[in-house]
Amino acid sequence: MDDSSIFPRRHTTPTHLGLPDKLLFGLTARQLLLLLLGGSLSYSFWLRLGVFLPPSWLLVRLISALPPVLLSFLVAFVTLHNRPLELWALVGLCYLLLPKTAVWRRLASSSQSGKSSKHASVQRLVPLRDIFHDVACLAPSTLDSQPSTRLYTAVLEVQSTNYVLLSPEEQQRLIDGYRSFLLALRFPIQILVRSQRMDLTPYVQRLTDAVNQPASAIEQQGSPPSASEDKQVLPKQQGHFPDRTTLAAAHRHAIVTLQQQRTLLDRRFYLVVRASEELHLPWYGMLPLIGSVLTKTHRQEQLSQAQRELDQRVMALTEHLSGIGLASRRLSGKALADLLDQSMRGEAALRFPLSESLFEQATEPALSAINGNEEDKGNTRQPALSQENPASGRSDDLDDDDEWEEMDEMEEEAHGEDRIKNLSLHDLLAPSCLMVVPDHVRVGEEYVRGIAVVGLPREIVDGALSNLLHLDEIMEITWHLHPQPTPALLRRLLREQAQYRSTQRINERRGSNQDPDLTVAQADAERLLPALASGQERLIDVGFYVAARARSAEEVQAHSQRILSTLHNSLLSAHPTTLEHLETFQALQPTGQDPLGRTITTTSTALAALMPFLSEAVSMPSGVFLGVTPGGEPILLDPWGPGMDNPHEFWGGISGAGKSFAIKLRIMHELLVHPDLQVVVIDPAGEYQNMTEAMGGHSIRIAPGSAQSINPFDLVPPGLDLSRYVQLQQGDRLAEKIQNLHSFLDILLADYTPTPGTLKSEEKSLLDKVLYEVYARAGITADPWTHGRPAPLLQDVALVLRQDKKNKDALRLADRLQRFITGSMAGLFSRPTNVALDVPLLTFDLREMRGGSEIKPAGIFLISEFLWTQALYHPKPRRCYIDEAWSLIRHQEGGVFLERMAREFRKHAVSVVTITQNPEQFVTDPHGSVIAQNAYTKVLKRLDTIGSRAARTAFGLSQTEEQRLTTLDQKKALFLIGSKRLIVEITASPEEYILAHTDPGTQPPSLSVQAEPATSQAISTRTPRTRGKRNATRSVAAPQDPDSSSSPATDADSTAERTGDKNV
Repeated sequence: MDDSSIFPRRHTTPTHLGLPDKLLFGLTARQLLLLLLGGSLSYSFWLRLGVFLPPSWLLVRLISALPPVLLSFLVAFVTLHNRPLELWALVGLCYLLLPKTAVWRRLASSSQSGKSSKHASVQRLVPLRDIFHDVACLAPSTLDSQPSTRLYTAVLEVQSTNYVLLSPEEQQRLIDGYRSFLLALRFPIQILVRSQRMDLTPYVQRLTDAVNQPASAIEQQGSPPSASEDKQVLPKQQGHFPDRTTLAAAHRHAIVTLQQQRTLLDRRFYLVVRASEELHLPWYGMLPLIGSVLTKTHRQEQLSQAQRELDQRVMALTEHLSGIGLASRRLSGKALADLLDQSMRGEAALRFPLSESLFEQATEPALSAINGNEEDKGNTRQPALSQENPASGRSDDLDDDDEWEEMDEMEEEAHGEDRIKNLSLHDLLAPSCLMVVPDHVRVGEEYVRGIAVVGLPREIVDGALSNLLHLDEIMEITWHLHPQPTPALLRRLLREQAQYRSTQRINERRGSNQDPDLTVAQADAERLLPALASGQERLIDVGFYVAARARSAEEVQAHSQRILSTLHNSLLSAHPTTLEHLETFQALQPTGQDPLGRTITTTSTALAALMPFLSEAVSMPSGVFLGVTPGGEPILLDPWGPGMDNPHEFWGGISGAGKSFAIKLRIMHELLVHPDLQVVVIDPAGEYQNMTEAMGGHSIRIAPGSAQSINPFDLVPPGLDLSRYVQLQQGDRLAEKIQNLHSFLDILLADYTPTPGTLKSEEKSLLDKVLYEVYARAGITADPWTHGRPAPLLQDVALVLRQDKKNKDALRLADRLQRFITGSMAGLFSRPTNVALDVPLLTFDLREMRGGSEIKPAGIFLISEFLWTQALYHPKPRRCYIDEAWSLIRHQEGGVFLERMAREFRKHAVSVVTITQNPEQFVTDPHGSVIAQNAYTKVLKRLDTIGSRAARTAFGLSQTEEQRLTTLDQKKALFLIGSKRLIVEITASPEEYILAHTDPGTQPPSLSVQAEPATSQAISTRTPRTRGKRNATRSVAAPQDPDSSSSPATDADSTAERTGDKNV
């Protein structure tokens, strides 16, 4: 834990509220009653035995009469898991009466065929009945009866925050905000946290498509220049660079291996609120003829009433959450059904999700089916064909072959292809089977084991649940919050306080020692009374439950023990819900119902310390894999994803911190996952060329004598659909282009001694006429139909200038242009465009511009004009990476160029990524500060003290984050994505390492280590079905730093070397 979190705030928990008063001999009323009952029974047995037994059998009479009184002593003084024994007896009786097995079956068809089943219907376990846009209609889930009530609920998905990286002041503000949220509660709510396995199957499928993509589809129009001086390959690695297909296979294999080695989690946070009343079916629904009509009208009125009430409650909750910086969205339609499906069926719902067509078919008659008894209608409907088979992986809990044969028969009947009609939601979402045993419950193919938190510590610290919420286990956590009415609590506390004082006075008169429990209870009451009366505090009943999920009984036992250890380390009193795991499973469903009812009463201050909305995850379905958080949550980021205000990024870090490595890795992943994306790299050091060639791109040298050239006079990019251009064109494109060329010629022709200057007004006026004349000679006018013709060249401008031999200004300008046409700087600006600009990766190599003050501004203009033209007339997602941005921003032209990109390119689907090793200078520059602040995503690698201090000032970092930046490993980075802050560990395969590493002191790993990724066979991430126990034991080797001076590990037993996974 960070140093700033060593001394968090502590809050006193009222652990002795409702403590029963001790009436006589230090015994409570319950204990006295139990002892009196046991003594009476024993005395009655003693008298009755005296009638039948001779007087000499006194000892026998005594022993026979003792059990009732001994049992009463046991029940009166012994508790198990903070629960009295008489309550355990009631729980055991309920368990015995509960059906132990439920299967998917059709009640209507079974009754018609004359068959009877001793198994209950598992559909009755599913509470969802219908969905009306953003309102879920639920029925209480029960296995032994058909419910006659309906509940209406709404669900909010809440954004989380990274509590660990916040400063102590920010942590306190967050906890205080959550406390205010609890104080404002006037109705019960349920908070649900689901940590489920991250499903990366779609991501892997996209990589598989990249592996299987034919080479012809990857090749782009145009060809790179043939000049040998423009192809510079590292001598030691020539001929050993992997191609695009190999990189896709390697990345796919690395993702699959990462899934096998670690539990990659997707954490989601939900808030469930339900309408205030349970709505019962009307009694007149049984009347003939008019019963169904009246019932339908009654249901519609109930639904309208519930919708209005839920809308008001959701609005209030959303406002309170936004007040503490937590965004939320209300789930509706299929999103609601998916949540209930995943809560019910677990991983089976991820492998076999509910299809859109089946959902629409099930909810289409929802509004018309609200009349009558839906339970009977639903039982004639069939489940989805993709649902898991209940006979797969049979459990030892049922060893009766007849039972399994019946379940197989039901499943075969349910999955008949000719009966996939009249589907209902509770049929679609029902698991294949349910089996209840004392220490767990099996739902479909998963085993669920519940845990109830039954007590809080006397002193609780802020963020007490951080360790539990970051635990890398597949689990569900829920809190059922029931605010208590303050007036009734005040009367109860006053009465209890009077009882405590009376007991203390009695003890004083008798000379007895004061009971310490009563002393603590009296102190709690005296402390709470003024706080409750003034509204500064509130008492809340909390049902706090956790459930572990696994695919075997042994695994779920091990996982639950780990969760219990984490809870106990946080000083929370928790126990398995023995005999009540089914009730725990039902309490964890997002329904707002708590059938378990094992609540604890605490204050809003103590409950605020258990702030639940803590996570590190950022996962977008269309995102690119960046790495993994310390809590095992994969980060998939899409710059254009939902919630991203803009797609721009800012990267900062000292030299050697691993920025270029991470950027190259990011580019490779983006091009593999999104083939329609174009990436443009401005490369001042010339270090991206090898990666560019491997990914099928082109590298353009911006240097004198370069064999590649881009014509700055091009009005439109090559290959443009001219008819569409004419249709959409607004304004005068030619005039706009001539204005831009004025800036370009001003750079080329201005006098740079002793300082850069500008052209005179007479010279600019002359150039304006010359440029129009040049375009006119090429047949290009203001008519957009002429803009597709070949553009003029720079020498055409010089030719027109020299024709006016009497104009000295014209001749002087022509002489200045000559060196850019036939002189030392010829080639780059004086020839038609001879490179393909529509390749997936385009790199502008600026390494030879470092020392030239004249060529650099012209090169920057050339790149700027290219990007602007492409963005305007070839709209598609683009990423522009600008490495060593400080070397460009030091020049006025470079600063204006980058600031223009940051401000305007977002509107044209261009994401600008600026990278610098001087963030302290960058963020203080007038242009740099605008660029950095316009980036919604900031990524910071290791910084020195000055850089971390500047980053803290510029980006509002906490002291904790500032300290972390100075000690970050090369394989880690601090991501600031809006309000989210997380540490991400970046990983790479050996093939990616070869193209991404730039440290000459390290040697890339041999490709012979990685044989599997080079194949083009698809790798599936779906978990295979088994009939026995799984051997899931795996070992994970320590990661290796690519920038270290030592060679890669050669240990034959190293898992990292076997799998080819290498950390950056």
